[in-house]
Amino acid sequence: MPPRVPWADRYEAYVGLYFDPSTWDGSHFFHPAGTSLIYVVEEVKQLFEENQVSNCRFDKIVDLENYAII
Repeated sequence: MPPRVPWADRYEAYVGLYFDPSTWDGSHFFHPAGTSLIYVVEEVKQLFEENQVSNCRFDKIVDLENYAII
């Protein structure tokens, strides 16, 4: 990945966060073991936005960077 600031070095990162689908129970809110993340289905995101729920952020897990430790 390109450096985030001009004086930094390039870095390696994986793009996307994934979990074993067999661990998901089908609920609208899901907390994968070993993470501090809460995954929600698209309908939850839409309801939060329609009702102007604040103090939360939604990111597509396929777009998030997962930094590699070298």
